[in-house]
Amino acid sequence: GESRGYHQYMRYCAERGYAGSGSDRSALQESSHGVVPNVVLLKARLLFDGGYYQRALDLLGQTTPLMLEQDRHRVEFAYRKGRILHSMGRLKEAMSFYESALQQGSRQGFFFACNACLQLGLIYEQLRQPERAKSYFQRCLSLDSDEYETELHQKAKAGLNRLKYS
Repeated sequence: GESRGYHQYMRYCAERGYAGSGSDRSALQESSHGVVPNVVLLKARLLFDGGYYQRALDLLGQTTPLMLEQDRHRVEFAYRKGRILHSMGRLKEAMSFYESALQQGSRQGFFFACNACLQLGLIYEQLRQPERAKSYFQRCLSLDSDEYETELHQKAKAGLNRLKYS
């Protein structure tokens, strides 16, 4: 809720930051856009990263995609909910949210769609459905991503290689 401080640090990032890793590139890109992230989605992301899956899910349960103004935030909502449910072992539900993120965001180049595709490939690999896994890994490789593209594509290639030799 401290937007002045947020903008100050984003300016600092844009002026003095460098893109050494995917996270660094993401921060630099965010600083150049000047768009403030959605607070609910940011909190859910941090809770997820900390392993607080139920709290993150509860937080997302307090909002709906219709309450989000930007396309990017609606795609992120579906992606985040999928990631949380996936980590909780609720695969069918996670797959539904990943599909939603993929459908909504694949043409817009959001990394959420590319990673949702990768995650679907990983789930189908886990479920021992190699043809479906392969199709999602290949689709992941066909998607452009505004962030983390190299890492996501490397993971998709690794998935294809595992399937080839299993």
